[in-house]
Amino acid sequence: MIELENFYESHVDKVYKYFYIQVLNRQIAEDLTSQTFLKFIAKVQGTTIKQYKKYLYGIMRNVFADYLREKYKNLNVEYLEDIHDFEVYIDNSISDYEAKNSSQRLNAYIENLPKKQREVALMRFIEQKSLKETADQLGKNIVYVKTTQYRATKSLMKLIKQPYLGGTKV
Repeated sequence: MIELENFYESHVDKVYKYFYIQVLNRQIAEDLTSQTFLKFIAKVQGTTIKQYKKYLYGIMRNVFADYLREKYKNLNVEYLEDIHDFEVYIDNSISDYEAKNSSQRLNAYIENLPKKQREVALMRFIEQKSLKETADQLGKNIVYVKTTQYRATKSLMKLIKQPYLGGTKV
């Protein structure tokens, strides 16, 4: 019989990270992680499963497919069922995400900013425009750009520092 607490501790970070990478939303990733482990615990208690890890990944695949079906009512998520080794798929997804350069990851965070902050952040951080160029393009003064950039930076720091389960940042 499996020691559920140790199993949970050793797999929760990977499960959460996978879901976070897929949805880029901390709350949804936490919910999907919780659903996965609740279903896993309900299924394994009193049973003899030989490969708990593979069973967990099968549940993850089903939980994510259910989430996608619910979110996108007409979306075909059959491709998830075609993945034979879901653990390898998860490892590859996490590796691909971590391999993205910092500007790509920063861009994902910038997309979550309010509109005005997002506009300034994109011009200043991604497009590398000067204060004057940004102000001219937006039809605003430099003080507006500086203030909005400051606010965007504070907002980005909050978004980036949001920990996932286990205290490690994505």
